[in-house]
Amino acid sequence: MSLTIMIMLGVLLTNVFGAKPSDSFDNRVEKFEMLLQNMSEQLNNEHQARIEMEKQLNNEHQARIEMKKQLNNEHQARVEMEKQLNNEHQARVEMEKQLNNEHLARMELEKKLATTERRISSRQLAHDPEIALFTYLSTTVHLSIGQIIVFDKVITNINSTNSLGG
Repeated sequence: MSLTIMIMLGVLLTNVFGAKPSDSFDNRVEKFEMLLQNMSEQLNNEHQARIEMEKQLNNEHQARIEMKKQLNNEHQARVEMEKQLNNEHQARVEMEKQLNNEHLARMELEKKLATTERRISSRQLAHDPEIALFTYLSTTVHLSIGQIIVFDKVITNINSTNSLGG
């Protein structure tokens, strides 16, 4: 900028900011320098305030990042817990299936046992008293399926009257 423009600017600004027409040029330059110094201090203060605000925003941003990391870690932990719960649930379902199958097998065995016990008890009630039978073979015989055996001697506990005797 040329010197003339600077002087005119100084005169105009000092007139605007309270310089009187009777003030000397040096007074006007001095007021202009004070004005520039005040403006410089104000700009510096605003710059410092802006730096502080940027620091605060950066800190808040860092805190937000840390919070997101923590939320992500908590989410991962929750996912792992859900996986573990799901695995435990699947194991429980399998155990319940196995118990159900074992229960059904037990019921089937109990049914068969009850049927067998009824058959045994009905046979015991339906038959005549037991008969003792003793047989003798005088020679060694090799038996095959369906072969008829002729015993040399047979003794029973049935007497000549066809009743059980002792």
